Amino acid sequence: NSQMLLPSGHEATFQQWLPREGNVFRHSLIKVGFPSAELRYNLKWNAARNNSELRAFLHCLTLQAMAQCVRQGMTATSVSRSYPSLFQGTYLEQKQTDEWAAFVRFINEARAAVPGEPALLLRPALMESEATARHLQLEQGASPASNVIALDVGGSTTDIAIWRSNSLARQESVRMAAGLVGGYVQHAKDFQDWFLDFVTSPPLSFPVNQEGFRSQSMGFALLFHSILREAAAKGSMQSVVQGINAHPSGKGRLLIAHLVYLFAALFYFVGLLARKAGMTDEASYYLFVCGRGGSCLQWIRGYETLSSCMFTAGLK
Repeated sequence: NSQMLLPSGHEATFQQWLPREGNVFRHSLIKVGFPSAELRYNLKWNAARNNSELRAFLHCLTLQAMAQCVRQGMTATSVSRSYPSLFQGTYLEQKQTDEWAAFVRFINEARAAVPGEPALLLRPALMESEATARHLQLEQGASPASNVIALDVGGSTTDIAIWRSNSLARQESVRMAAGLVGGYVQHAKDFQDWFLDFVTSPPLSFPVNQEGFRSQSMGFALLFHSILREAAAKGSMQSVVQGINAHPSGKGRLLIAHLVYLFAALFYFVGLLARKAGMTDEASYYLFVCGRGGSCLQWIRGYETLSSCMFTAGLK
């Protein structure tokens, strides 16, 4: 799931939009004058037709990576990508592969006109659970030789990988993720009114413009996530989380309750998977939570105790 603005959502216009002309338009959704009608969100692989907006997103995404390479004096030579293990063996896996292959062909046609420019290679896809484990091993020194359990909490699915003795012992993708919180935020009118009053009042005083968002299917959820991004950019996220937890009205507690439900269920399920993989409660484990919804775990007071207790309950 992605939230972004595109130059146009129309097929005819997109055909004339070359990669060098592409931009990811960085607008804050909470500022006055934001054209909310132009927002493209929840871009999916499961479109029944050629999806110009999805392809435009791939162009923007890859353009950013290539720009970073140029800045470092390097050239991008390959593209690696991952997908939820829930996709494996389905139409969605093939759809993703076909879209990326078409995109790489498009890039290589342009590169062919530049002498000495190498062709871009599309590498075989990894499942998100394996990609996460590789990140842990290479970037954070968590060797798969130990008991490493990774939870990639996205918007609609959570990908789980359990590594034991240098091998992937178990992997699952479950339809329980941060969308649970987004659904609550979108439909809880009392919370919406309280939250807007909270973030627009001192000490936060964010200049929120909600015009146009309530009319969209997930409009307030989008606004909510935009406010959180703004808070993170301004270094105010901790103040927002503390306010949600401690506000005298208690309006934020139901949001925290949804997070408790989400992560308690996930860690209990992970414990069950670890038990099926032959692990015991006598061993030590490295639990890593990442992804779009993973950072929300720290919103819960005592989240270390919650995760440990629920994981152990499933493991026994």
